[in-house]
Amino acid sequence: RNLNGTIDNTDSERITFAYDAANQRLAQCLYEGTGSDDWENFIDNVTSFTFAYLDASGTDLGDPVPASALSDIRMVVISLTVQAPAGREKTVDRTYTTQVKCRNIGL
Repeated sequence: RNLNGTIDNTDSERITFAYDAANQRLAQCLYEGTGSDDWENFIDNVTSFTFAYLDASGTDLGDPVPASALSDIRMVVISLTVQAPAGREKTVDRTYTTQVKCRNIGL
């Protein structure tokens, strides 16, 4: 990252994630869009991967977020559910949810 506030993709690490619902996996790519693309499985047995976009008051802006409300996004809620064996041919679902506050929005 340059100190002038712009991102120089030739010197920065870019990490991209892709959810493949059909194969229940989350893949990760380092340096996507460059000659050094390297896609690999990140998490297997992913049964759900969702995003919710919230405004400053915590109101969900919908899915998809209307174009007129894109500038209102202040937080993203990411939820990931993974299914794993739990013995005697049963499974257990574990869900991880986190909130990401968007910085420098509206500046």
